[in-house]
Amino acid sequence: MHSLLHLGLGAILILACGAATARFVSFSTPAEPFAWNLSLLKRRAFWIGVAVGLMFLYSDYKFDRAFVHPIA
Repeated sequence: MHSLLHLGLGAILILACGAATARFVSFSTPAEPFAWNLSLLKRRAFWIGVAVGLMFLYSDYKFDRAFVHPIA
């Protein structure tokens, strides 16, 4: 259950990073702050934001693994 929750929150983080990057990088975006439509998925800024979200998740994963010390 914890893994499923972590996966869901990771997906939300990735989509939020993509939407925020597409919204705040492009000045030609309509007035709705986070309008979900197909043109959002076609923007390069959205996919750059998705890549940033993936980097966040990867660094969180590496940080978590680096500081797990078994009790000896």
